[in-house]
Amino acid sequence: MNITKPFKLKTLFIDEYETLQFESLELLLQKSGDYLENFGFISDEIDEIDENIESTKLLKLIIKYCKKIKFLDLPELNGQNLNTALSLIENIKQSLNYLSINCYYFELSSVILRDLGQVLPSELEYLNLCLTFYASDFKVFFRKFSKYFY
Repeated sequence: MNITKPFKLKTLFIDEYETLQFESLELLLQKSGDYLENFGFISDEIDEIDENIESTKLLKLIIKYCKKIKFLDLPELNGQNLNTALSLIENIKQSLNYLSINCYYFELSSVILRDLGQVLPSELEYLNLCLTFYASDFKVFFRKFSKYFY
């Protein structure tokens, strides 16, 4: 990757990120991070431990280089990458308009709802949550998030 000028990449969706060379991805994000507005990643769950490490590394790169993300798709939140994902949301909340989150772990859904209500921007236009939770968890989320409107 011998890119010397900024690379005006606005959208990046990564499939099979476990096979990526993170050094190359970091170079790409260094050159295009100021322009990136849409980001998401998906993966086949081949080795869950490696996947958790890789997804956390990927989220940390986005935090480091991308400050203007408007559309964020986080399809694989789990106990290993949840805090990093919430840090990313907090980091880009000034520009974030669209957010999609999936979590297939029942126990984490409550944690996501509890913590997400505190970091979401009030200007958010679209929120897609694919979670499994109790109605009481959603009430807590809504109370924390709705405080921005009063």
